[in-house]
Amino acid sequence: MCAWNNHYCWPGTCGSYGLTKDCKCDHGFLKRLIEDDSDINAGETTCQPNTNPDISTCDMKAIGLSGETKSATSLNLPAACQNIQDVYGNYQPVRMDFVMVSDFIVSYNSTRPSFIREEHFGITDMTVNVKIKTVQGFYLHKSSHIQLRDAYPNSSVTPSRYDSGNISVNDATYKLQNGEALCLEFEAKAGGYLKNIDTRSSTSGIVPYTKVVKQRTVCYRYDNAPPEHCTHRGRRCLQEPLEIPNRISRIGLTKLYFGGWTDPVLSRGLTNTASSIESFEIIVNEVTTSKGILKVDYAKDIFSARVNVSTNHFQLNLTADSPRLYCITLEVKDVADNVRQTRRFILYDNTSFIEAQNERSFRFDSASQATNFTWQTNHNSICLSWKEYFVNKFYLKNKLLNSIEPHPSVPITGGYEQITGPLPVSGTPNVHGIIQYNISWKVRNGDFGPEHIVPNFQSQNFCIGLNVSDGQAYVFNVRPIDIVNNTFNESRIVYIDRTPPYVSNVTLTLDNYKINYLKSVMDAAKLVVKLNAFDPHSGLQEVRWVLETEKTSSLHDSVSIRYTGSADIVPCLQSSDVCYCPAIGGCESVNVSLPLTSLAASGIHIGQFTGNYSLTIQAINKALLATSETLTISVDTTILKEGYMNTNDSMTGSPTITIAIASSLCGLAVLGAIAITVVIFIRRKRAREESDDRDSEQRGVMSQSFGQHEGDEHVYEKCDTNGASNPVSYEMDQTTPHAEMSYPTTNTSNRTRRNADTDNTGEQYILGRVVTKPAYNQMGPLYFLSLSPARQAY
Repeated sequence: MCAWNNHYCWPGTCGSYGLTKDCKCDHGFLKRLIEDDSDINAGETTCQPNTNPDISTCDMKAIGLSGETKSATSLNLPAACQNIQDVYGNYQPVRMDFVMVSDFIVSYNSTRPSFIREEHFGITDMTVNVKIKTVQGFYLHKSSHIQLRDAYPNSSVTPSRYDSGNISVNDATYKLQNGEALCLEFEAKAGGYLKNIDTRSSTSGIVPYTKVVKQRTVCYRYDNAPPEHCTHRGRRCLQEPLEIPNRISRIGLTKLYFGGWTDPVLSRGLTNTASSIESFEIIVNEVTTSKGILKVDYAKDIFSARVNVSTNHFQLNLTADSPRLYCITLEVKDVADNVRQTRRFILYDNTSFIEAQNERSFRFDSASQATNFTWQTNHNSICLSWKEYFVNKFYLKNKLLNSIEPHPSVPITGGYEQITGPLPVSGTPNVHGIIQYNISWKVRNGDFGPEHIVPNFQSQNFCIGLNVSDGQAYVFNVRPIDIVNNTFNESRIVYIDRTPPYVSNVTLTLDNYKINYLKSVMDAAKLVVKLNAFDPHSGLQEVRWVLETEKTSSLHDSVSIRYTGSADIVPCLQSSDVCYCPAIGGCESVNVSLPLTSLAASGIHIGQFTGNYSLTIQAINKALLATSETLTISVDTTILKEGYMNTNDSMTGSPTITIAIASSLCGLAVLGAIAITVVIFIRRKRAREESDDRDSEQRGVMSQSFGQHEGDEHVYEKCDTNGASNPVSYEMDQTTPHAEMSYPTTNTSNRTRRNADTDNTGEQYILGRVVTKPAYNQMGPLYFLSLSPARQAY
């Protein structure tokens, strides 16, 4: 039967018959039935609490050494303990504050039986336990802090209990490692008691109910590891921490991508040990120009925006009226407030351009300086330089490609910094904005070959060994490319010729007569030098002549004189037999005439001075290489017997044109003329058939006196106004010199290469041989004009 002797079945009912077997407990209670027939008071039929107490509030706050605070709250949900989430932080807590509210309220509809005096239910005990949770999820108990304790079982109960306090955790016992958690376990116990009335109507003492327990753990999770990108630690990843497809752009719209970020989880640790990514923030700052290291103006944000973790891209619109360098910083933040920054740089430029600085040189250094670096007079490598010639003037004045200072407060290292790719923090090697030179070349009138990237482009030069030949011309095109991909094209041409001109058939003439002898009164200004000169590769620039004295002995003390002149090259038609067309340039005449007319203005003529004279002929090609031929004028004070110059022992080995002038008293000249006249008269009486013998005899005399001469010679005498007798001999030669259009096969060692622009600087000229003869009598000085071709290159 349900009764006061431990078979209360309360709160509950025992049915209409009051039997313990019919005991039915109210909601929230559980029937406990113990059958024991050994004694009337043995066994048990009770209704024990079956509902745990409610911990309605379990707030926790972790306080750091510097006052940092992280609170476990209900995240905008009703302030119920079951809604509280663990909190993440990146600092070591020194104190844990808490607030705890527990409730145990029961309700029942059954009618209290007569043997029950009273019953009470409520919270009996409250405790806060401090534990550390490992990365594997195990709890390590560290300390307990009792807030309420039931002194006598269930004697003191309250339906609701509020407690608050703080716990010091500032010692090594509570020190956390990354991924561990410092937890507060809130524990509430509830129970109650009843008092019964026995058959004698006596009220019993407290009969306790079994206690029920409720626990709720809230943790501060320690996470001091910042977010990581998948490129970290060499993990396979197809994205960059902050990917900007067009870092150098002419348009303002720029799209950013920042996928592949995670909050790192320790090895063998649970996933919730890491706090996870909370947000992404994009910050734009301008990089200010400087002659030295560039600085980012972090004090002024041009733009900033924060996006949640579900977003992995963003579009910027950056425009300006002049080129700008922007720093784009991506700040990745996890829930524990750890931050990882990565930055990239964007150059916006839609206005700058490349141009040429014409005051700077763009030339072939391998070419001759005398030709203004246009003719290369060797077959070595062709070298081209353009130092400071090409320039983007904006970057000349604004050094936006210099190195950039590190972040002043947050270290950004590794792949999170812009170390590689366009616009690295180390700076972009450039020449006033130009980052590359492409070069190509061709033989003139051919096609350009492929472009080649100039190595070591900052040296701004290029050398290439080519199989060059005289007469070739090479065109080199240089194409600079700047940081914004602006380009510019400019070409230079170099001509190849290392061979000096060819000179031959040098002849001294007077009125188209080839001169062998000349009267002293003949002005040198009337002489004309005829020659053949040509250069098959570059053509001739000009032909010069130099007349000067050479002091060779102490016989006379004449003043040194020097006269110069030149002749222009005459263009011609290719169809002419004396016309040739060099590989470079227009067609030119092979025949060259050099009149010495400029001597007339100087009042100089042959025989005016004692001493040695040389007439140097110099042919200069367009590469300013020269070939020289020298005509030597000799002076001799001896007198020839019978009015002739004895040349039996004269010069050999080189052609000589001699001009002999005898000076004596006019009377002696007259006597000589009478004698000659008598001889002529007698010979004219001879029969015509004897003319050949006479001629032969006269040639024998000439041969004995002068050596062999070409053609017949006629001797005349004339008395000048001063009474001097001057024999004059000349040979009619009205033919035009002709040069065969073929390369000489003889030794060309006499044609030596030398720049011709130094002809007027006082160079020493190679003179022909000086002919002197012993004096046969005292008739006065005898002058010899000796023309001896002697080649010497200048």
